Amino acid sequence: MTKRKLTREEIEEDILVTRYYQVQQYLKDNKALVIGVAVAIVVVIGGIIGYSVYSDNQETKAQNMLSNAQISFMQADYENALNGNPNAFTAGFKTVMSEYSGTKAANLSHYYAAVSAFKLGQTTDALSYIQDFKTTEGILGVAPIQFYASILEAEGNFSQAGDKYVEAAEWEETPTTTPQNYINAANAYIAAGSSDKALTIINRLLEDNEIGPNYVTQAKKLKGQLKSNA
Repeated sequence: MTKRKLTREEIEEDILVTRYYQVQQYLKDNKALVIGVAVAIVVVIGGIIGYSVYSDNQETKAQNMLSNAQISFMQADYENALNGNPNAFTAGFKTVMSEYSGTKAANLSHYYAAVSAFKLGQTTDALSYIQDFKTTEGILGVAPIQFYASILEAEGNFSQAGDKYVEAAEWEETPTTTPQNYINAANAYIAAGSSDKALTIINRLLEDNEIGPNYVTQAKKLKGQLKSNA
């Protein structure tokens, strides 16, 4: 008897059936493994969602706490802004930093805390706080870097202050902040006894045809001081 050839549809159906039973047998033989992988996937997805919700909640709580400290800061009450006011049941920037680390509010608290400590004459603490502040990109990052340099100057670290002023000048170049921070850098280098670095910065300014006449005057004055002291 001649064997009938299977049609294309029958062949494909046979392959699908065979594959189905192969998968079924694999699932049967590896039930524990499959369940374990499935559970792991659920746990990972659940963990991601859970962390996202937790992170959002933490940020909200941190922002609320930060806003209370900001009120004291805006009133120039730097002591309570930094440490909180137990009588008023308000927390300060230090609490936000310690209890909600990793949040945007905690990062901003490092900057506020640095300013508050600096205003209170606690320059060493101010330096510690500003070191942990993650600087914002763009023009908004210039002022914190410039302030960082000011703290270094107050601590007597003039060479480091000069480097930090240069960083501020080049972070986001503008017609005002860039030349002013170069001038600040030159002054800091002069205070550090680094005349060569100061002269390099001054010449860089004088070669810029776009800076205002006020900065040109300051740069020429500093260059004259360096020549007279040479």
